[in-house]
Order: sequence, then C-alpha cells, then structure tokens
Amino acid sequence: MKVNQSVLSIPEIRAELQDSPKLMTYLKAGRALKNIGGTLRRVRIVSSFTARGLEPYLRVEAALSNWAIEPAFYEYGLWQQALLDDPVDPAPDAYVLLLHAEEFSPVSRSMLSTLEATKTGIVSLLRSFRTRTDTPIIIPALPEQRAISALGFGLGGRLPSARFAHEVNACLRDLAASVPGIYVVELPPAVEIYPDGMDQAALYTTMSPISSKHAAQFSEMIVRALSGFFRPRKKVLVTDLDNTIWGGVVGEAGAACVAIGPEWPGQAHKLLQRAMLDLSETGILLAINSKNNEADAREVFETRSDMVLQWGDFVARRINWTDKADNILSIAKELSLGIDSFVFIDDSPVECARVREALPAVDVIQLPENPAHYVQALLDCRGFDTLTVSAEDRNRVESYKAEGKRREALENVGMELSDFLASLELSICIQTLSDQDAAQSLFDRVHQLFQKTNQFHLTLDRLTPGKIGARRANLYAVSLTDKFGDYGVIGAFEVVHGQQSLMLSNFLLSCRALGRRVEETIIGFLAEKARHYELDSVSAVFRKGPRNQPALTFLQDFGFEERNGDPGTDKKTFDLAISAETPCYPKHVKINTPGCVNTAKKE
Repeated sequence: MKVNQSVLSIPEIRAELQDSPKLMTYLKAGRALKNIGGTLRRVRIVSSFTARGLEPYLRVEAALSNWAIEPAFYEYGLWQQALLDDPVDPAPDAYVLLLHAEEFSPVSRSMLSTLEATKTGIVSLLRSFRTRTDTPIIIPALPEQRAISALGFGLGGRLPSARFAHEVNACLRDLAASVPGIYVVELPPAVEIYPDGMDQAALYTTMSPISSKHAAQFSEMIVRALSGFFRPRKKVLVTDLDNTIWGGVVGEAGAACVAIGPEWPGQAHKLLQRAMLDLSETGILLAINSKNNEADAREVFETRSDMVLQWGDFVARRINWTDKADNILSIAKELSLGIDSFVFIDDSPVECARVREALPAVDVIQLPENPAHYVQALLDCRGFDTLTVSAEDRNRVESYKAEGKRREALENVGMELSDFLASLELSICIQTLSDQDAAQSLFDRVHQLFQKTNQFHLTLDRLTPGKIGARRANLYAVSLTDKFGDYGVIGAFEVVHGQQSLMLSNFLLSCRALGRRVEETIIGFLAEKARHYELDSVSAVFRKGPRNQPALTFLQDFGFEERNGDPGTDKKTFDLAISAETPCYPKHVKINTPGCVNTAKKE
C-alpha cells in the first residue's frame, strides 16, 4: 500500500486500512499520519493479558479521529494491583481496562461456584478505584464465546463456560449505570460473531487472546470510545433526499413511486431513515439539502405513510437548486453553528466532492453504490460517537424548534430587542458541581460543553472528565429557561479565589444562549461574589483561537482591561475593577443560585 499523506486523503487511508487491516498496513499508515495534529492524550491501559501489540493500531486510529494517543501499558496480568495503586502523576486522561474471561473462569468443574465471588471482587476493585481518582475508565465487554462442547447446538448458552462471561458483563453494565466515570463498551461485531475473533490458541502462546485478524477492529473500538472524551461530537446531519432517504428521483417518479419499503431497495432506504431518527433522539440535528422542487419533496412526507422520518424532524431545510455547499453555509448561519459541527450525506460523488472541496471542515459521507450498505456507511462516521447522552441532548431538537419560535416572535412583533428579551421571561440557574445532589446529573453535560464549544469559550480548554472531577469545587454549570422552553445547561465557568481578585480561569457558553445577556448576568454574579469576599476585581483568562473572537469582544465591551501579558504564553489576562455600583444583573433576567452567594441588586 502506498500510504502517503501528500497523495492520499484521510478517507482514502481509511479505505486502504479497511481493505487490508494488517499490521504492516497500519505501520505504513502510521508513518504517513505522523505529522497529523491533534491534542495528545495520555491513556493508561490495564489488562489481564498482553496488550502492547495494539499500540500501532491505537496510534493510527487516534490520528484518524483527529487526536493523538500516548498509551502507557501496565504490566499484564497485574490488573487488580493497577486498580488498587495510588493515582499516577501526571494523571492519565483515561484508563482502559481489558479483561478476558479466562482470567476469571479457568476450565474447571467449579466454574459457576466462583461466579458470585468474581462479580463481587471486580465490583469492589472498581468502586475502590473510583474513590481514588475521577479519571474515567473504559471497559470493553468480555467476549462471550461459544461453549467448547459437543452440546453446543442450542445448549451452548446454558453451559457454564458460556454463562460466565455473560453474567460478568451484566454485572459490569449494572455497575457502570450506577457509578459515574465507568463505561462498558460493546465489542466489534467481528469479535462478537466470528469464533476466530478471540484467538484461544494465541492466548496460550502469546498471552494475548486478540487475534491479529481482529486487532484493528478491537483498537478502533477502543479509540472510538475514547474519542467521546477527547473531541467534540458533531451536531448536525445534513442529508440529501433522492436516492438517499428514498430510492429514485421524486421529480421523475412522483411521490407515490419512490422506493421506501418494504420491497428492495425501499427497505434499505427505510433503515437509513431509522438510523437517522435514532441519531436525532440522541441530540443530532437533522437538516435537508436537496436539489429538488420543495413541493415535490414535501409531498413524499405528507402522503407516504411508510416514511420513518417526518417533515417536522428536520430543524432546517434547503430544497432548491442552489449549490449544496452554499446551502450548508446557509443552514449553519440559521442554526448559529460552525460548519465543523456538520456531517453531509449524499449518494452523488459529484456533490460530495464539491462539499469536501468548498467546506473541508464538514465530514462528508459518500454513500456506496449498494443501498444495503447505507446504514453501515452512516454508522462508520466517527463524528457522532459518544459515551453519554444527556437530558440536553435528548431535548436538543425541541430546543432548536423553540428557538425558531423565538425568532418568529421577534420578527412578527417588531419590538425593540430589550423589550423582546424582557418578554421572554428568562430565568438562569447557576449551580456548583460540588453540590453532591446535582453534580452527577451536571457532570457529563459540562464535559460536553468543554469539548464542543468554540465561539464563546475564553480559553478553549478541552477539560477531560478526570480534570473536571478534580476541579469540580471551582466549576459552575449555568442553566437557562424562558417562556418557550428549557434550554438546559448552556454554560459553565471555573472560578479560583486569589488574594485580591476572583480569577475566571474558564468561561464558556453555548451559542444558543448568546444574545440573551446571559454572559453579563454571570459577570454580575461574579462581581457580587467578589464583593462578598472583599476582593478588588474579577480577572479573566483568554486564549485566542480560530473562532472565539466573540468571547474576547465581550470582555472588551464589558470593560475588562488587558494586563501586560507574558510574551512566553499564548494566554492573556483581563481585569475588571469592582466598585460598589458596577456591574449589576440585567433586569430582564431572573437568577437562581442554589447553594451559592447571591446578594446582587437588579439594574
């Protein structure tokens, strides 16, 4: 394989690796990708078997996901000791725990008699581990192999050797559901389905059960799980219509004749719709970008009862004859989102090439010729990977629909912006993450915001769950509601007390909250906090990035003055002197701060 970054694109390298997922192919790809940028993340890998052979695969898969991994392997077989050790310094960004059923269930007559002790032991170890560190730990499920038995036909699942891994996995999943920071991830289908996915012979000779045939899939699974911590999730899926969510061209065949189901190829298109709806239910916004007459396209939604997706499932629609790249820019402007939040899916190689060339920040999914592979092409997109789905995620589509109603209200009434803001009945809740009653419900959402917020983000710090946990006493979450609905948690900030100043070391807000004067309200809250502790000023740290100019503009417009910065750092510090008069909360905002200092006066 001639893997050369100057010649092949990332999608082409991925295609080569899929065609030949061998060690040599990955080593060559690693050389081609060695100059790819991305934040370096330290990952500590603890295993009950030899796992060092995964390193070249892990490095390449991380590079293909736009981050860099520095794996540190604990000596194999000592995984229990690793979980009991004191936290290492510097702390890793994540742990990965790799276990094999042979570790727990040696071939013996007493296999099931040790099951309860095994489950109790691993639960105790992981709970103890969690008390010593907030660093998240990912645990791939144990492979549930076929029973080694002549009675395997129909009886294998009831034999002790098959039940053991199944019950340990169920125990791990229950633990992950109740203890924050523990994540159990499913094995790749190749490992689950095929008997050579886990190489029993290799376990005895090399102390590693992962076959060379499936090391690539196993490593991809680990990296995609870790990516849920280390990179922002995409927010919008923009889809074509003809020969994408239905078969055929509606302008030619008519709404009654496009293929949706149940006959081939309609069923394949219908399954793609189902997969898109599943993404929508985890917070991914759906939008249409189709060269069509809108009336023809809408007729399919209104008259075909076999459509899974409905017209109202899309938060934005561009059904016209305009260039599709321009349409994506228009949708991004409507939703107030950066184009790096977008994924575009289309069956046309020409349209896909056009969007890739014009908008390189957009992830493009070119559908294969065979519709049977459409769903897999969508699922292979790494941009939608996540380990958690928050309440804000589940409510995001409704939230954007409510935002449309707000825009309509402003346009239709024609009132001044200040009067419009007053009419919204805005209410803000500021809550510290150290509040034990609320911390776990806010924790994942605050992590999401640190990963994906770009425009109003003072430092662009991408705090990992471990760092958020270690600094939770200084971290605050900001929630917002108005008469149209609940925005959910839309911001976070980190405050450190100095001798004379209150240091705002992190401050970020979702773009959905901008324009509501939420940022002014938070500074008002901090000013009152500074006055309460008899501090002279509020200071803010800023680091310039490609898209966070709005955050800097806010600081300057609000009256923060820049210090003489250290020329050796890319961060600048701004100070706001606190007097008895300024600043106060905007009068149109109701503020609720459970457990926090709040003595502010209204404007």
